[in-house]
Amino acid sequence: MMKNMYRKAVLALGIVALLQSSCSDWTDPESLSMDYATIETQNPELYENYLKDLREYRSSEHQLVYAWFDNSEKVPYSRAHHLTDLPDSIDVVGLIYPDQLTNMEMEEIKMIREQKGMKVIYTIDYDKIKSVYNDKVLNASDEEPFSEDFRPFLTDSLAYALSLAGKYNYDGICISYTGKSSLHMAEDELREYKQNENCFMDIVADWMERTENKYSLVFQGAPQNVLADNAIVLDKSSIIFISGLEANSTSELTSLLTKGYIEKYKDHYGISVVGVPLNNSDKHYMFGDVLAVNAVAEWASVPQSGLDICAVGAYDVSGDYFSADSNYKNIRKMISILNPSIK
Repeated sequence: MMKNMYRKAVLALGIVALLQSSCSDWTDPESLSMDYATIETQNPELYENYLKDLREYRSSEHQLVYAWFDNSEKVPYSRAHHLTDLPDSIDVVGLIYPDQLTNMEMEEIKMIREQKGMKVIYTIDYDKIKSVYNDKVLNASDEEPFSEDFRPFLTDSLAYALSLAGKYNYDGICISYTGKSSLHMAEDELREYKQNENCFMDIVADWMERTENKYSLVFQGAPQNVLADNAIVLDKSSIIFISGLEANSTSELTSLLTKGYIEKYKDHYGISVVGVPLNNSDKHYMFGDVLAVNAVAEWASVPQSGLDICAVGAYDVSGDYFSADSNYKNIRKMISILNPSIK
């Protein structure tokens, strides 16, 4: 039954790719109203069957693909700025800029969720909140003083970030936390470290309880640095991403995975890496001479020290859109390496 579903999905995907290859890579301004032939208009029944198979694929056994998408461009001038043009086999989309969404973005989120079964999340990064706070303290002056303690600042920042889930009807959040080993901390440093982490994790755990676990939760960072008292956040996370955003080789990923491994969560591990740099660069992030997303896909497609990698996340996939022969060429290849039955 599952194999038949895969064959149907692959066939439909192939037909869609064939019919769209000549018409989907245009970059005309959004203000132009032009009529493009698509599979939706040429054969609506076939497309509906394809979407049904795609939604069924979401619940089948496969390695999940997360893609963080740079949605900073609010006046699109190419298809690279549209969520609806992401490869359909991506399971979860993470918006890099989760606030101030336009009506177009909201409509496209609704479309990829309802038609394609994709989920849309965003990241709340503890280290970024701490960095913003440190900058405010550093730049404070007599004319512009800043005397607020970190934990009240953290509480306000986190409350605002969490409110976006309901405001924009997200499917979930990604909690990013690196932390550090507390083994050799001095007493005062350890006390401060614990208080800060407890504040962050307690608010997240309480929010999950108050929303009755309406939203999915994933963790990204270094799980080994989360204090035992805060393990509830890891317990509630469907995926625990080891952050490989600064890795330069698959051997580094193996080392990071070993350091972050906790037996209790052995079935929940994923790896996240940089896809392409931000700032509209066309240079893909490399592991030596190999494209990082492809090297990581090959690495994750086989067990690592007996551990199956259940998900791979690529950061900033929108930079991969333009290619001479197909859009999102490298991300599509990554997906096909992870899940060969689906292109």
